[in-house]
Amino acid sequence: MTNPKKPTPAVNVEVTRYEVSCLRPDQREYKNYKILVERYRDGLWFAHDGLMRLAADGEWVESRGLDHLHDEETALRLARQAAPHLTCNGHTVAEALSEGGDRG
Repeated sequence: MTNPKKPTPAVNVEVTRYEVSCLRPDQREYKNYKILVERYRDGLWFAHDGLMRLAADGEWVESRGLDHLHDEETALRLARQAAPHLTCNGHTVAEALSEGGDRG
C-alpha cells in the first residue's frame, strides 16, 4: 500500500538487450538462430551469438579489443543483416523456417 503523504519515486525502465532472429520466440529452434544485442556501457552496444561478436564489417570475430562495439542503431542493423545467414550444426535459417522452426 502506498503512503499518500510521500511522493512516489520515479521509475526508470531501460532496454539493455534485444534478441534478433528470423524465427519466432515460440519456435523450438529459436534459441539456436538468434543474435543478442546487448548494451555494454557509455552508449555502446555489441551483437553476439554467445561466443563470437559482429564487427563493423559484418564479420564474426572473437571479442578482443573494442572493435566490436557500436552505437545501438549499428549493432541492431548488423544483427538484422546477419540473422538470415545463421547456421546451427550445418542447418541454415531457411531450413529451420521450412521445418517450422521445429527441427530436432
